[in-house]
Amino acid sequence: MIIKSIIANNFGVNVWIVGDHGKCIVIDPGGNSDKVIEAINKLNLELEYIFLTHSHPDHLYGAKKMQTKYKKPVYIHSSEMEIIKGSVEYGKMIGFDNLELPDEIIPFNQDDKLKFGDLVIEVIHTPGHSPGSVCFKIEDCLFSGDTLFKQSVGRTDLPGGSWDKLEKSLKILKNLEPKTKIFPGHGPMTTLEEELKNNSYLSS
Repeated sequence: MIIKSIIANNFGVNVWIVGDHGKCIVIDPGGNSDKVIEAINKLNLELEYIFLTHSHPDHLYGAKKMQTKYKKPVYIHSSEMEIIKGSVEYGKMIGFDNLELPDEIIPFNQDDKLKFGDLVIEVIHTPGHSPGSVCFKIEDCLFSGDTLFKQSVGRTDLPGGSWDKLEKSLKILKNLEPKTKIFPGHGPMTTLEEELKNNSYLSS
């Protein structure tokens, strides 16, 4: 499995490229799309899916450009389908003045399993940062969006956020295999084992 990140926009979003057997997915195309496309080409991969862990503007800013380039729909959790409609206006408030939503958005749900190459993508619904926040689990790797960071967690004071729901979501993640590698939406990668020891939100 190939895993590569491109840092995008002023919020430092990790755009994750995950490849296997000549196919790939892109998770959270928050911008810097030319570099993302260049990386896909250099790795000689064919894009299969464009996924969003949630619909905040910093995570979807480049989704329309990626969709236009590859003629692929954008996938997001069904609970986020209403939230994404307000992303353009919200984007203007935080500096994304020319944000365009993708033309085709397909909802998925908890327990949906999608395949590319020889890999299975497991959807874990982890509301709290937003109603439709998800993590994507691929083998021993968890792409955690803004649910879990190295020694931190996602904020819950934005529209649709809920600390009570985030706490429940974190309990789900705590039960994963400790050796699980965490690839967050912002900041450096970590492991669940490290976070169980050092992240006060998980160790309590």
